Amino acid sequence: MKLSTKLMTAAVMLASAQMSNAEGWGVYGGDTGNTRYSEAKQVNADNVKNLQVKWALQLGTNRSQESTPILVGDTLIVTSSYGPKNVFAANAKTGELKWRYSPEMPKNVDQFACCDVNSRGVAHANGKIFFGRLDSKLTALDAKTGKELWTSTVVDYTQGSVITSPPTIAGNLVIT
Repeated sequence: MKLSTKLMTAAVMLASAQMSNAEGWGVYGGDTGNTRYSEAKQVNADNVKNLQVKWALQLGTNRSQESTPILVGDTLIVTSSYGPKNVFAANAKTGELKWRYSPEMPKNVDQFACCDVNSRGVAHANGKIFFGRLDSKLTALDAKTGKELWTSTVVDYTQGSVITSPPTIAGNLVIT
């Protein structure tokens, strides 16, 4: 099993475990405190051996898959590496792709990436998906459609500053 398939398998298992959590898993680390804690009780020591892969999503690249998927309602959202090359939204139960966003990246961006070409994921707030990019831009998408709402340049990536981590949401601020 390829690494990207293993990551998505873990994401599907996480999504299944989180489906009854009304809050979802809308930010990196599960909450703004990055506690990575869930009160979901569907998976436990007695039944974890029964977990099975229900679907897999090909992320479009095999290099540097470090994205942490988030769950918003019944939608699993995950990024691929290279910029990200893709942001995917899939039905967490079925794997059916709801939308895919593929931003244009400068061809030379990888030479400025200090930490390889990874994207560690997205954040969700107020019906929007936010993510940082290797070209040092911050982008907001409509969470339902994947349509780009805005993109803002944070810094000149050619100076060695790229954005690989998901942003943090604090009230009406998006922090990267």
